[in-house]
Amino acid sequence: MVSDDSNEEIGIYRVQHTLRLNGAWLIGISDLIFVDGVPTVVLDWGGPPDKQYPLVTQTLDPQRLTEFATPKTDFLYDGPVEDPRKPN
Repeated sequence: MVSDDSNEEIGIYRVQHTLRLNGAWLIGISDLIFVDGVPTVVLDWGGPPDKQYPLVTQTLDPQRLTEFATPKTDFLYDGPVEDPRKPN
């Protein structure tokens, strides 16, 4: 699940990345948060709509993250993201 829009006021951004899922590489857009200054992609949120929290995350290499402002994204990640819930 991805939020409808980025919300910079509360620290949720959008990132375009390559996602490995079931052996295939796909282009994806996910939510991006910073945890203690470290970029972290949120692959799924948990909890009720008014109290959601990051449920499935992956830490990103900050050297591979660049600002990439488009109508749908804030950042571009130049590295692989693998969904830890799915076998690759």
